[in-house]
Amino acid sequence: MDVYELLRGLSENEVELRWKPTRGGPVILAIFSEKGGVGKTAVTNGLAAVGAKHGLRALVIDLDPRATATSELGVEKPEYSVNDLLYIDASDPNPVDPRGLAADAILPAGEGWPDNVHVLAAERALGNREFDNTSGMEQRLRLSLDGVAENYDLVLIDVPPRPGGKLMTAAALAATHALLPATLDEDGYIGVHDGLISLRRARMNHGLAPLTVVGVLRNIVDRRRSGLAETFDEKLAQEYPPHSPDGPRLLDTAVPKYVIRQESRSARVPFTAAGTAEATLLERAYCRTLNCVAEVA
Repeated sequence: MDVYELLRGLSENEVELRWKPTRGGPVILAIFSEKGGVGKTAVTNGLAAVGAKHGLRALVIDLDPRATATSELGVEKPEYSVNDLLYIDASDPNPVDPRGLAADAILPAGEGWPDNVHVLAAERALGNREFDNTSGMEQRLRLSLDGVAENYDLVLIDVPPRPGGKLMTAAALAATHALLPATLDEDGYIGVHDGLISLRRARMNHGLAPLTVVGVLRNIVDRRRSGLAETFDEKLAQEYPPHSPDGPRLLDTAVPKYVIRQESRSARVPFTAAGTAEATLLERAYCRTLNCVAEVA
């Protein structure tokens, strides 16, 4: 089924959330691509908004120093951010054990967001961690979530697009699953291809088993047909067969491009509060995406 058939299906069919992970343990989902502009943050907060509307307890971890997810979630100037969790004073002979420390940094999302959405906020200083050579820094996020992630139905990590970076590695080590958004163009295609390589290498270099890759999510799709979009839709389907039992697959859903998504980000409220026809179609797209996560979780 091509992407335009999927978008038509959103208009014709309601979608029920089927969130019943069966493998046990928390679902920690890294949203990643090695290209910017593919909508990672929009997917992260969009999934949080839809999950929360359906009663899921959601934690968003913002690992991008630009703090776009943090801002959309209505959090400004956090006193204790994810940067503080990752920082280690190299001169301290007795550094604090990071296990469970995330609990001290978690904040409720801002006014307008449901009270079952929480945030581990980012700040610009987080960019310094990319150049931090302190031993064990990349492991601290994973350890800080020990005993904390279990309090949530879904933990979402917004990962910056730096290839092979330390923040990407921290996300790869902390996550249990990965979702790769792709716009239908060259950047979207390359971002998925290179992102999968980086995720595998990060886990392998630290002696961890590979992540469960939920799949590739076609994102910010213009409803108007274009030759470029059709070409890359076909390329993604060939590279990541939708019904392949092995390896990453192209998900049987797509997220349309609607201005309500940008408007809600600027207003720092969930798009689900808009109550418009466009918001309903976006909700269905994200709901289908959550169902894809639940199928492998």
